[in-house]
Amino acid sequence: MIIGTIQDIEKFNTLSNNFKTAINYIQATDMLALNQGKHFIDGDEVFIIRDRYVAKTMEECFFESHLNYADIQIVLSGEEGFGYIDATSEGVVITDPYQAEKDMTKYFATPEIIYTLKKDRFAIVFPEDLHMPKIMHNSVEVEKVVIKVKLR
Repeated sequence: MIIGTIQDIEKFNTLSNNFKTAINYIQATDMLALNQGKHFIDGDEVFIIRDRYVAKTMEECFFESHLNYADIQIVLSGEEGFGYIDATSEGVVITDPYQAEKDMTKYFATPEIIYTLKKDRFAIVFPEDLHMPKIMHNSVEVEKVVIKVKLR
């Protein structure tokens, strides 16, 4: 997992052509002006989900991972807790097996770390990074984008 600020995101455009496409889009686009929902940047190679939601208690949240996509999660307004645990950590239990249509596996685990994602901060998560987004932290309503970057 990579945590950083939007000002520093450009250095990750060398990870792959899809990351370069995603990061160029991030730098050229006013994300707050996007309508909520799914927007295709480069077909199913790179797309964005714009969302607004009320953050939840940690007990209401769950860990997830993705097999075919990395996430670039960016908070546009508000803030949320963002839990992390490595997939190989002790005590990780699969609660919902992999669902190809959602590219998601759900887990139960105790977070090793909870980061605070604030405005203009991002998290990049890869398949081995179990992450728990949407944890309530100070503000309740969060505006966020998740850019899905195809890996395989």
